Amino acid sequence: MATDPIIRADNVSRTFQVIKRRIGFMGGLKTLFSADFQEVRAVDGISFEIGRGELVGYLGPNGAGKSTTIKMLTGVLRPSDGEIVVNGLVPYEERGRNAKNIGVVFGQREQLNWDLPPRDTYQLMRRMYSIPSDKFDNNLAMSPSSWSCRTSSTSLFGSSPWARRCGVRSWSRCFTIRK
Repeated sequence: MATDPIIRADNVSRTFQVIKRRIGFMGGLKTLFSADFQEVRAVDGISFEIGRGELVGYLGPNGAGKSTTIKMLTGVLRPSDGEIVVNGLVPYEERGRNAKNIGVVFGQREQLNWDLPPRDTYQLMRRMYSIPSDKFDNNLAMSPSSWSCRTSSTSLFGSSPWARRCGVRSWSRCFTIRK
């Protein structure tokens, strides 16, 4: 028996109006006073469904609209066209309720508090979003082993005494950035 998808995107598009830049100093000056705009389509008519418990990856080249799609799923952006439903909610209409059920990290180390060990930062986020301790611990236990540094067996979440007490600021980039 099939169940309803937990995430559904139906013919979703997102366009932005951007200033058409003119070349040279005089062109830049003209742009300041009489800007021409062009439409840029970041996402173009995508449709997909994700069922409860499915684990998916969202891959594509730079500029393909991945981040824009994720921002629409979280309610940060509203689709220009189409419909998105996440866990029965329209994300941009119920952003607060949606945020309690969906989490996104875009991969920049700036997401982590620079002065705290990552485990403490995640504990802070757990409390901010009212995530029960047992659910948090289970999710943390499922973290990919690829989050460990290539040159060390110390995991991102700090299996060594040094990693547990040091803020992200003092870590090597191999601990904080994964490509």
